[in-house]
Amino acid sequence: GIHISASSGAIVENNTCYHNRWGIVLHGMPRSAFGAPRTLEHNRIRNNILDGRVLDAVLFVGAHASDNVVDGNFYMTNSRKPTPRIGITAQHASYDRQVYTNLSKLAAERGFEAHGASGNPQWVNPAQYDFRLQPHSPAEGKGWKGKV
Repeated sequence: GIHISASSGAIVENNTCYHNRWGIVLHGMPRSAFGAPRTLEHNRIRNNILDGRVLDAVLFVGAHASDNVVDGNFYMTNSRKPTPRIGITAQHASYDRQVYTNLSKLAAERGFEAHGASGNPQWVNPAQYDFRLQPHSPAEGKGWKGKV
């Protein structure tokens, strides 16, 4: 997956994270290496397709974390994983303090994923690592846009 650790100003857009332990992690906090507290601020996580084995996303919301936008991502769901799984934590090294499986509740309570969606992205052939989207995919405009 993708791990943004104690960083500011990162932009993570249009990626496809498939069967990683965690899809996208915005964490690495708290951190005070080299004497000064590090921050987790002004990061943007948008328009990705996430299919994590343990959690689709992990988001830190504690001290020195602010103005992080996580919105418009698409969460793979199927019979193996019927709901998205987003872990929210304010503790160091804890990735699953509170797990949201409902994007509307996550948006209402935490302000993340007001425009997020879940379902089958309808990849061409993920077993062969072909993550192009089929026509009329519900994840259109999100994820990897390269060619096989």
